[in-house]
Amino acid sequence: MKMFRALSSKNYRLYWSGQFCSQIGYWLQITALTALIYRISQSEFLLGAITFCAFIPILPLSTFAGTLIDRIDKRKALLITQSLALIQAFIFAFLAFTDLIQIWHMLVLSLALGIVAAFDMPLRQASLIELVGDKSMIPNAIALNSLQFNVARVIGPTIAGFVIVFFNEAWCFLLNGLSYLTILYAILKIDWQKPIQEEKGKNIRKKSLLENWQDGFAYIRHNQPIYTLLIIISVVALSIGSYSAIVPALAKHLFNGQADIQSAILAFAGMGAIIGNIWLANFKSPFNLTYVIGGMIAAASIALILLGQTRSLIWGLPLVSIVGAGIIMTAASVNSLLQMLVANERRGQVMSFYIAGFTGLYPLGALMAGFLSEKIGVPLTLVILGCIGLLNVIFYASIFKKVAAQIKYSFSSNLNI
Repeated sequence: MKMFRALSSKNYRLYWSGQFCSQIGYWLQITALTALIYRISQSEFLLGAITFCAFIPILPLSTFAGTLIDRIDKRKALLITQSLALIQAFIFAFLAFTDLIQIWHMLVLSLALGIVAAFDMPLRQASLIELVGDKSMIPNAIALNSLQFNVARVIGPTIAGFVIVFFNEAWCFLLNGLSYLTILYAILKIDWQKPIQEEKGKNIRKKSLLENWQDGFAYIRHNQPIYTLLIIISVVALSIGSYSAIVPALAKHLFNGQADIQSAILAFAGMGAIIGNIWLANFKSPFNLTYVIGGMIAAASIALILLGQTRSLIWGLPLVSIVGAGIIMTAASVNSLLQMLVANERRGQVMSFYIAGFTGLYPLGALMAGFLSEKIGVPLTLVILGCIGLLNVIFYASIFKKVAAQIKYSFSSNLNI
């Protein structure tokens, strides 16, 4: 099927399957962790704080990690990052099973995982071209990656809700640890190819890491399409994307529910994203993704504002689906455009800035959402986040024609599509 054409690559198929199992485990842990810290503390601010700790290392570290990634063996690096994540999950499980776990444990372990993620996330993005082997399949592979992530986001919280209600959070942490074995197996079985050769005269590996980082920043700053896309996705992370950090509070204050409603909210957000990813996977022209970005940010922002005004699950869950679809489709579209536009020798660096913008800035948004929720309430917080999202759309619309023309020119002259 055309939708799954990137899976024709054996290496990518192995990676995709292993990562899918690991992502389910990840969502088991995320759901259990937020439920556990909220059950212990009943604090919306700590919901934001736990997310802040899990993602804040990505902001200062990921861009330097991207520079390093262009110089190292990606297979060995992935084995190290996934092994460290496995160890972290098992420590969580041990503390939870023995009833020794405290809030500071959760904050410190989340911070440790964030440090690992600062290297792992840009590493996986930069490895994509080696796994797929065909640059024309990158948009499809990115859509399938996003589809995988969001199917896991439906399955993981659903399983977690059942496990938490009938057992406890410790089992979620244990299952997450075991899930990392699947991606480790896949990495070992993949036939890793040599990276695409750099163009003559552009060998950046002889420079120091700091010089490479400075060159990468200058490359982005003087490439307006890439620079603009990174700004757009950063504002998404700071605004509409941060709603997910307060989902337990949202379940309680809007719908008077707990872990069951929390799981339902995450599941519906994931289902909306799945539908969007299926559509993206069948997309013919990468250039048309420029239109998707503006439309999806607008839809998600309006849905978030309306969500803050409803107290009915019948209306609330469909709105959550629109928010989930809008955020993930925007991220996947920006990711695809960046992967198609960036020079091969700058791939690790540019994708690390994407990770820093979309994921690294998310904890600041999460901390803001948690703080605002405690001070002014969840409904008004959602309205404010949605309004910031709409301002982002206005900014994008104001420069759309110029940026879209440059992207189209880059595609036609450099990518021959």
